[in-house]
Amino acid sequence: MKEIVINKSDTNAIRIGLNEYEGTQYVDIRLMFRNDNSDKWLPSKKGTTVPLRLWPEFREAVASLPVPHELPKEDR
Repeated sequence: MKEIVINKSDTNAIRIGLNEYEGTQYVDIRLMFRNDNSDKWLPSKKGTTVPLRLWPEFREAVASLPVPHELPKEDR
């Protein structure tokens, strides 16, 4: 499985990967976390799965979102 990881901090990351479940392929977008006792990344409940057949529409919708030129301080 190919996956992309975007590190948010030392203990949080966003993982985007292509998976298959019961014959259906989907894109999994999941917040991962690492607790203080381990270097192992664990999946959180925060995230979503997008069936591969809906991926072009999902990607287009995300690309159409307006992006501010400067993010508020709390989002940096």
